[in-house]
Amino acid sequence: MYQEAEFCEGVNPELDGFSVRTRKVARYLHRHFTVCNSCREEEVNLLEVAERRTKKESAMLFYETLVMKTRGFVDVKRADRYSILETSQMGANVGR
Repeated sequence: MYQEAEFCEGVNPELDGFSVRTRKVARYLHRHFTVCNSCREEEVNLLEVAERRTKKESAMLFYETLVMKTRGFVDVKRADRYSILETSQMGANVGR
């Protein structure tokens, strides 16, 4: 994520209140939602998204996902304690 040279130019105006880091994570998740939608999956597994990331990047991804949840851009759910988090997209153009 840090290595990606996207500075969120042309981002969805709904994300204007978010930090640059939150918008970057929104774009990253949007790409995963697009891939999952083409495979007929409704949800993205955050463990798979954070795969091959450092602890710092994974923690940032988790935190920024919760920031987007508080604003109603994504839905986060977990079947039971200590299980894998599943994220689903609520807005149609979250990462654009």
